[in-house]
Amino acid sequence: AMEDSYPLEWATSMRGLTRRDEVRAGTVAVPGHGDVVDSEFVGAQVEQLTHLASCLTESLHHRGRELEGLVACARGLGLREETLRAAAMRALETAKPA
Repeated sequence: AMEDSYPLEWATSMRGLTRRDEVRAGTVAVPGHGDVVDSEFVGAQVEQLTHLASCLTESLHHRGRELEGLVACARGLGLREETLRAAAMRALETAKPA
């Protein structure tokens, strides 16, 4: 269900939201899907998604446009395999050619 997502922009989008006064003042976050979480979780997820985008971008530029290579580079970030695979596919589909 990531047909319209942009994983390379997830962290930037979340970081922008967390800078808003009304969000910074909150103690809980109600995402569009998943469980209600606290602000500490949101901060950790921003960092996790920042690492994901960095890893995918680096792999796209230096290791080629191969799905398995993109997925492999992102393992160990604490994300589910299906999420990594979907993010890698969308990164391949939306990345500008080198």
